Amino acid sequence: MVTCEICGKSFEPGFGAENISGGSTAFKCPECAAKSLDATPTARQSRRHADAQFTAELSRVAPGQPLITYALIFACTAVFLLEVVKGAGLATMSPDLAIKLGANYGPLTLAGQWWRMFTSMFLHFGVIHLFMNMWCLLFLGALAERLMGRAAFLVLYVATGLFGSLLSLAVHPQLVSAGASGAVFGVAGGLVTYLGLQKTPLTFASAKNQLGRLALFLGINFFYSLGPGIDMMDHAGGVASGLVIAAVLPRFLEAPSAQAIPSPFRQESSRNQRVAAIGVACAIAIVIGAVGVRRVQGDNAFVLGSLPQIDAGHSADVLPRLKIIAAKEPDDALVHFALGFAELKTDDIADAVLELSHADTLSPGDAETEQILGAALLGQNSYDAAMPKFQDVLKQQPNNAHARLGLAECLVNTDQFQQAADQARQVLTVLPNESEAHAVLGQAEIRLGSVDDGIHEMETAYQLEPSDDLKARLLAAYMATGRSPHFADGQTPQQPATSSPATKTPTSH
Repeated sequence: MVTCEICGKSFEPGFGAENISGGSTAFKCPECAAKSLDATPTARQSRRHADAQFTAELSRVAPGQPLITYALIFACTAVFLLEVVKGAGLATMSPDLAIKLGANYGPLTLAGQWWRMFTSMFLHFGVIHLFMNMWCLLFLGALAERLMGRAAFLVLYVATGLFGSLLSLAVHPQLVSAGASGAVFGVAGGLVTYLGLQKTPLTFASAKNQLGRLALFLGINFFYSLGPGIDMMDHAGGVASGLVIAAVLPRFLEAPSAQAIPSPFRQESSRNQRVAAIGVACAIAIVIGAVGVRRVQGDNAFVLGSLPQIDAGHSADVLPRLKIIAAKEPDDALVHFALGFAELKTDDIADAVLELSHADTLSPGDAETEQILGAALLGQNSYDAAMPKFQDVLKQQPNNAHARLGLAECLVNTDQFQQAADQARQVLTVLPNESEAHAVLGQAEIRLGSVDDGIHEMETAYQLEPSDDLKARLLAAYMATGRSPHFADGQTPQQPATSSPATKTPTSH
């Protein structure tokens, strides 16, 4: 028999009754041992207790509300609703719409639209992208704002978001980038420095616990950033700048016992001036960085900036310099692509085919290059050469309606009428008002024997786009089927088309 060290009751010891304590063996009766086990907190209970302690301590030293954080979440959510109204889906947003709404895109940003570095911080590619960023911002931003103060937090958030956008431009300016993640990562990095340098009145244990969570957050998201479609440079720029900026931010909160009036938002003029000075320094650094990126990009920045100008019909403005750059950079696929694209837009078909073929050789398999090259080959009536280019594009991008239209044109001009009709119909399910698709379908149906349907499709094409080319092709169809020409405008071209129908250049966006 032994005596319980807790209650003093005598009991027969069994397996598990003894307890090693202080180098000696002690005993507990089964009842007291069970109570001890019940009193031992689980890991989950310990975490909950630590969280409750931290919440209580934070409320004690910083009882205010994170109004800036709430305002940022509201702004991002409101912009997302605008995206949906403008045509974005809940799951994603097209690059074209993102650029239209202000996404960060090198060809435009480096051409002078620097404001995109800021507006892109409020755009998101789908509701999941928005939710993840806002969920992180709610916790990280609220903590940072309460510990650093509203002014310092706002400087940290905006500056790190801009630095993230700038690094993204420097490394891969061809991407369409948007999202608040650069700024969110910047806040996380800033908290690491701010807590690590003990610039808050939190206890060391609380700060250490939060640092561990921040490290876990950054680690998980670092590996997530390695996945496709994630702008890792934006994240890296945000974290790096956040670590540095927070190191020079002034201490905002003092221990309550040291405050004459306990208030977490007691802002002295000297501290406000220092925060303002840090904001100005960040702005100067961003401007210098932007100038540096523009210089480093050099000719590449001009090439990137030329693409939207070519799309807008200003090829003649960029052609001279593109030719000079292409002569200096014979192995740069992007330069030869831009030059070939510009020459195609100015109807210099032969040179366009040469430049685009060179670009395709330097960067084989690039869908955009192959699509524009296919269009140039169509302009030469090289249908057999153009067809595999469009087929390669469709293997990579099955929903590319413009490439499918190019394939349909190749098929109808190589007497593969049924396949041409099938491809044209697929285009019309996506682009019902695409005049060239109606014209190709009409030509194919006429050759397949559906004359009435074919003439109707050709007339529809002309009504959608009353060009001389379509009028000539429609007249040729009337004459081939023995019908009297009839046009909505009451006019008849002087001569019917006697050569192969011209094609409309498909454009990738």
